[in-house]
Amino acid sequence: MTELARELLDGVNQNDYVKIRYGTDQNQDSAEGTVTGLTENFLTLTRADGGRLKIRVDDLRSLDMPPAPGNFAPPMSTQNFSPPLTQTVMPFVAGGLKIARKTVNLVPAAPYNFIARDWLEKIRDVKQNIFDQKLKRDVNNILASMKTAVKNRDIAYKYHDLRAKILSIWNDCDVDSDYETFYLMLGVLAVAAKEYANSFEPLIRVREYSLAAFAAASAAKYDFAEIFLFCALLSGQERTISRQVATVCAEKRDVTLLEEILDANRDDDNFCEQVAACAKLMFDVARVDIDLDIDENLSAYDTAKKLLDAFPENLRRDSGILNYWHEYQTYTFPEPKIVSEAPDYEAGRLTGRISSYNAQGAWGFISPEYFFHVGQIYDYTESGILLRKMLYLDLWQQLEVSFSLGESIKYPGRTAASGVELTEKGYEEAQQLLLTGKPAPIKHTGVVEAYFSMYSNGRVVSNVDGNTYLFKLDDIVDPWLKAFFRNINDRNIENQEIIFEAAGKKALNVCWHEPPEFYRESCEEFITDEDREIWQKFLTAQENADKKPELPAEDPYKLYRYVALPEVKSASDNEKPAPLAWRKDLPCE
Repeated sequence: MTELARELLDGVNQNDYVKIRYGTDQNQDSAEGTVTGLTENFLTLTRADGGRLKIRVDDLRSLDMPPAPGNFAPPMSTQNFSPPLTQTVMPFVAGGLKIARKTVNLVPAAPYNFIARDWLEKIRDVKQNIFDQKLKRDVNNILASMKTAVKNRDIAYKYHDLRAKILSIWNDCDVDSDYETFYLMLGVLAVAAKEYANSFEPLIRVREYSLAAFAAASAAKYDFAEIFLFCALLSGQERTISRQVATVCAEKRDVTLLEEILDANRDDDNFCEQVAACAKLMFDVARVDIDLDIDENLSAYDTAKKLLDAFPENLRRDSGILNYWHEYQTYTFPEPKIVSEAPDYEAGRLTGRISSYNAQGAWGFISPEYFFHVGQIYDYTESGILLRKMLYLDLWQQLEVSFSLGESIKYPGRTAASGVELTEKGYEEAQQLLLTGKPAPIKHTGVVEAYFSMYSNGRVVSNVDGNTYLFKLDDIVDPWLKAFFRNINDRNIENQEIIFEAAGKKALNVCWHEPPEFYRESCEEFITDEDREIWQKFLTAQENADKKPELPAEDPYKLYRYVALPEVKSASDNEKPAPLAWRKDLPCE
């Protein structure tokens, strides 16, 4: 049994209802049914029509476990979502509202079904409206990478790289279809990688309120989830008021919110019946003793309207949700670019912090939307030269810099940071780093949980914090351990003890931790010269880690002379805003 098949079948038992995709990489088919047989080599399904299917487990490519046909809950693939409104439904209070007309019984909340593949298909449909061919090619490449990452189940590992690629096309977006594709990719990528907090703003900007509510609930941001779910009801994306939603409505007593939801869906009799039931529950919870003349033949809309109008003014509250809804309705995409024959750019200085730097390519990002190249750092000011030296010493982390916006050296025609140098505060931070040196990374010991030789990646569980980290074969610097994983055969891959450095969700500089000597001896013949060179560089870096960094006497990047670039507007009505503007603690700008 392959590692992929073993992982897919983990937790699958006799009589479980499953949906599978099987076959070769070139020729695949799908099927669903009840598991009636499962051995080390074969999986047997009984379909709804009574037919039986027997396939080799090594041919499995994906496996989901939806509810069997006829169950109320919709199919659940990647994860379940009980709507964020988790309060218990309050019991009916004796007395209270008295009306002749009956209201419907509200249903329990159903799980939300997020399937990454389906959302990627939606992005594919949306991007068909992109007219700029270069932008369309870039989007196709990013989308292909996302599909591959989802298929290989390493979307979390590749999240930051894919997000950076998406952000890099922002300046090429011009019309609404471009921006819709941009934000939808950002939002879906974040949800698929379980970086839920980063999905809220992109999804709201393309009005995907239901998915935003799911993401907020998954991130335990229940206040946000309530806002987004009510926006889904106002927009018509959600067509069901569950018992949990009705309970929250009853507690909030926001009559104005319910009135707007009712008016937005007044043509849907079934939905209006649900609003009427929700309004009746609000009377019961507030213990309002009133007798309303509502005939049993009155329409659903008029019943709900009459109930809401009758709710006492002194018991009404404003939940503030409508304020967010009205603000979201004002969100628009930037206006299309107006090309001028002789643009008159106004100089302006911005500040930010260096968020990443690629020493090999001599480029990086500032806070993190603005691209910069070493050739765009001043080479004639003290602050600029010191910044160049700090980048060379790999002591750039979060240094504050000032810059203007100009045309990129690496990508002509695109906006980038130009005239970069350290601010006064950044200069002080650099001096402090020279005294203390780069903070030593935290070393973790852990145990290899799984390794997938087909994709050359795996998972390790840390003994320090108990978290799971992802690693690739190239993240291993120990040549014996790399040879061990490269030539698996029948060796026991799992439970190998290792030492590594944690970087986000990744495990870097992975080394073996006290392995049996015969393991090392057996791997010796598979070690390449490149492996030994990487190992030697790693050891040298470890020896020099405690040494106080010394500034180079000359500019280490003197080959990259500063090139004065035409600056673009940094603060005007015609400048394109940053793609993301929400505060982290609020669901709005």
